[in-house]
Amino acid sequence: MGKFLTLLGWLITSTLLAQSNMIPVIPQPKRVVSFDARFTLTPSTQIILGEGSGSAEEFTAQKINQHLQTASRSPLKIVKENEIKTLNNAIFLGLISKSPRAKKIADNADFTGIMALQQEGYYLQSTDSTIVIVANTSQGLFYGCMTLLQLMKKEQNKVYVNGYTIYDWPDLQFRGISDDISRGQISKLEHFKKIIAFLAKYKMNTYMLYIEDVFQFKNHPKIGQNRGALSKEDIQELQTFARSYHVQIIPIFETFGHMENILMLPEYRNLAEFPGASTLNLVSEETYSFLDELLFEITDAFSAPYLHIGGDETQQIGWGVSKALLDQFDLATIHARHYKRVYDLAKNYGKQVIMYGDMIYAHPNMLFQLPDDIIIMDWQYGDQEEYPSVEFFEKTGRKFIVSPALWNWLRIFPNYNVALANIKNLIQQGAKHGAVGAITANWNDLGGADFRDFNWYGYAFAAECAWSPETVDLNHFNQTFFSQFYGKTGHMAEVIYAYLSDLGEQILLKDIFNHPFIRQNYEKIKTGDLLKWKTRVEQVAALLDSLKKIASHNRDQLDYLEFVVDQSRWYVQKLETAALVNRFHQELFEQKNDMVNRLIGSCSS
Repeated sequence: MGKFLTLLGWLITSTLLAQSNMIPVIPQPKRVVSFDARFTLTPSTQIILGEGSGSAEEFTAQKINQHLQTASRSPLKIVKENEIKTLNNAIFLGLISKSPRAKKIADNADFTGIMALQQEGYYLQSTDSTIVIVANTSQGLFYGCMTLLQLMKKEQNKVYVNGYTIYDWPDLQFRGISDDISRGQISKLEHFKKIIAFLAKYKMNTYMLYIEDVFQFKNHPKIGQNRGALSKEDIQELQTFARSYHVQIIPIFETFGHMENILMLPEYRNLAEFPGASTLNLVSEETYSFLDELLFEITDAFSAPYLHIGGDETQQIGWGVSKALLDQFDLATIHARHYKRVYDLAKNYGKQVIMYGDMIYAHPNMLFQLPDDIIIMDWQYGDQEEYPSVEFFEKTGRKFIVSPALWNWLRIFPNYNVALANIKNLIQQGAKHGAVGAITANWNDLGGADFRDFNWYGYAFAAECAWSPETVDLNHFNQTFFSQFYGKTGHMAEVIYAYLSDLGEQILLKDIFNHPFIRQNYEKIKTGDLLKWKTRVEQVAALLDSLKKIASHNRDQLDYLEFVVDQSRWYVQKLETAALVNRFHQELFEQKNDMVNRLIGSCSS
C-alpha cells in the first residue's frame, strides 16, 4: 500500500499548483513567463504562414483548425505572410531562417533563449492582439503548435489563450516508445496512426516497432503467416503518416534471441541453438545467409537511418550446438562475433545500429570487440533511485539510450505504482549522465493481458520526462493529463487509475486463469487480501459510474476500464468461492476428528 499512497500523494498537495508558474501543458515548457493578457479567437482571426513555408507548415496550420472544429468552432482562414500588413488578430507561424518577420521576432526576443531552441525548440508569445510561434525548423514549429493547442481554453462559446512568453526545447534527441506487437495484441493501421499522433501531440519523435515475426517477408512467406503481420505497404503508409507528425519509425528486429516464433517453424528449426530454442544457431553459416535475406527486406521497408537489432536475453548460448564454441571463446567473444556480423549486414544496407545493452552489461569485455558507433539501449525496469548500468555506459564513451517500461505485461492493468517511478528515475539519471534518448517500453508477454489503450497515461508521462527530465512534477502532470484526456472530472479519473494500478500490482494474468483451489489462493485469503481487493474493486466501480456521467472526452476508454473492473470483480468472486470451499472442508475435517476422538474414547472405556 505504500507505493499506492505515494501515487496518490498529489491529493494532499494539489492546492499548491496555483502558486507555481507551471502551465497546463505536457510536456512542461522550459521557460515560461505568464502575464495579464488574453487573445480571443474570432471569425476574422487568421493563421499567417511565414515566408518560405511549405507543406509541413501548412499541415501544422491545419492542426489548429482541426482542433477548433473539435471545439465546435469554424476553421480560420490561412494566408501567406506577403498577403498581410499587420499581425493584429492573427496566429503567426514562421521559420526564423526563411521569414523576415520571424527573424525580426527572434531578434527582439531573448537571445540566449532563441539560441537554445536548436532543431526542435520553439518560441511562443501570446498577447491581447497576436499569437506568434517561431522556430528554426518545421518540427519546432509543429511542437510550438502542440503547446498552443493545449493552452486554448473554451468559455461561454469563446476560445481564448492567456498571456504567455515561452522558450522551449528538448533535452534528449530520441524521445519515444517501443511497442511490442509480436507477442499479443497488434493494432490495425488506424490505431497505429492514433498512437503516432498521440506521441507527436506530446512532442515525442520516435516510435519503435518491436518485430519478431510480424512482418510479411516476400522471400520467407511462412514467417508471420496468420499472425497479423505488417506488409511493406503497411509500413510505408504508416511512415508517410508519421513523417507529417515528425515521428520516425524504427524497427526492432531480433537477430539473436527471442526468435522462437520463427525457429519453431519446420523450415527454420535447423537454425535454432537446440530444438525449441529461442536463440539462433551461431555455428551454421546458413544462419547468416538467412539473416541477410531478412534484413534486406526489413531495411528496404523502413526508411529511418537506424536499425535496432535486438540482441537481448541470449542466455541459451552454449546449451546446444554452440557448446563447442565455449571451448574456443568466452561468452563475451561469442556474442561480440555474432553482433559484429549482424552489424556488418546492417551497415551494408546503410543503417546505424542500435542494440539492447543487457548482455554487454553482463559481459563488459564485449565492448572492446564492438564497433564504436553502435548505440546501446540500456533497459532497466526496477523502480529504484539509482541504476548502476547508466554510469557504466556513460564511462564507455558510447552513445546510449535509457529504456524504462510501463509495467503492463502479465497483468490486467499496468502497474503504474512501479512504472512511474521507473520512468522518472531512469530518464532523469540517463539525462544526467549523457544519454541521448529515452525510449519507454511496453511489452505483451504471453499474449498481452491488458488493453493497449491503458498505455496512453504512461506514454504521456514518458513524454513529460523525456522532454525536460529535471523538472518533472507528477502532481501537476496528473492534473493536466486527466483534465485533457477525460475533461473536467476533478480528481475522479486520477483516483480510478491509482486504484487500478494498485490492483495491477497485485492481480496478475495467471491469477485470473489459475485453478481456484491452488495453495497460492489460500495464502492470499489468509493474509486478508480478499477483503482489501473486494473493497477496492467496488470503490473503483462506484467511481467509474460517476465518471461516466461527467467525462466529456475519450468516453470510449470507459468501456475498457469497466472491463477491468469486471475482471477484478470476477477474480475476487473466485477467491471468495475458494474461501467458502476451504471453510467447508475445514469444518468437515474438524467434524471428522471429533468423531474419531469419540470412537477412540468409546473403545478405551
